[in-house]
Amino acid sequence: MATILPFKSRSAEEPGWLLLHMYDEALFSMKNAGICMGTHDYPGKARHISRAISIFYELTCSLNDRSDNLARNLDSIYLTCTAKLVRASADMDTAPLTSARNMVVELRDAVAAAIPSMPKKGRRARILPFTANAVTSSPRE
Repeated sequence: MATILPFKSRSAEEPGWLLLHMYDEALFSMKNAGICMGTHDYPGKARHISRAISIFYELTCSLNDRSDNLARNLDSIYLTCTAKLVRASADMDTAPLTSARNMVVELRDAVAAAIPSMPKKGRRARILPFTANAVTSSPRE
């Protein structure tokens, strides 16, 4: 299975880029899922919803310390978004999809605003074990 994200394409020294990229890919997938719902493209809808759910799964797995308040809140948001995507897919309803997109847009904006204040040295990107050896693929496939 190919990983969703190009882990080796950017330096680990650039803070926040991976998180922004993951949020962008989730937003892209949710947008396309909504388009597929509107055109009754069921396989396309399923593919895009599955891709977004996979991204939220990777984001959840990347949370280090669940005792941290921020990590618990992010975990809750990712779980809520996943539940909304499942509901949207099962009911062919774009309302939960729109709600999940709005949540991710707010998260993305907050991370983008925080990036200038993140330390650039001494932090390394963590590659998840199940994606470390995967072949990268284009995020727009």
